[in-house]
Amino acid sequence: MAEVLITLGIIGIVAAMTLPSLIGKWQEKVLQAQFKKAFNIINVATQKTVADLGYVPGCYYWVKGDSPYPSLECEKQDDGNCIYKYPGGDMPSDYYGPNSDCSVFYEAFEKNLNIIQRCQDAEEDGCTVHYKGSDTILKESDDSLSQEDINAATTGDITLKEDNFNKVKAIVLIDGITILDYRNHHPYIDINGKRGPNKWGYDLYRVIRRGTPKKGIFIDTDISHPVDKGGKTVSEMYEQSFLH
Repeated sequence: MAEVLITLGIIGIVAAMTLPSLIGKWQEKVLQAQFKKAFNIINVATQKTVADLGYVPGCYYWVKGDSPYPSLECEKQDDGNCIYKYPGGDMPSDYYGPNSDCSVFYEAFEKNLNIIQRCQDAEEDGCTVHYKGSDTILKESDDSLSQEDINAATTGDITLKEDNFNKVKAIVLIDGITILDYRNHHPYIDINGKRGPNKWGYDLYRVIRRGTPKKGIFIDTDISHPVDKGGKTVSEMYEQSFLH
């Protein structure tokens, strides 16, 4: 009897040591599968939209290296924020990419998604739970940063600040996927909706729609976004989900 109890005790210890690791790997595989599905749904809807329209609509960011314009210049303010100015005058309307056909594109694009809920205010209208913003994540990563430091680091994309991000428009798909700020060249995707963990770099990512008149339009992962501690960039998640 003593030997049996000892054996069971050893088995219990080994299980206690290995089970958290196994659960963690299983959860990671689940998120990778959900990411792959969400990415494919959005990318296929994008390609089908172009096919439905019969031409490449002007509604995308320039492919990196293809922009005809110089970089914007930062005019730093006292609070650390930047005002970005175009060298030598007013910024062209298509500085980031053409947008002349966006209303046509989005109308056709949404017809290629199985939407079950629309929200003008993502959190308040019930499409999402509360997400951290880039300013909060940055502060948590280094509590020595001043508010001016945080403003300077996050000024390039004010939508990502916590007070703003939770108020963007959102749609929920029948697959449980939530797309935030969906009428934008770089939407945000919660790959499993409200189910959690609802954290940047786990189930919340940003992608970007890039294109050229000749190459067409495609969904790209070469774009930055906040990452909660232990999370992955969208490029890292894409690589692990599709290439491994």
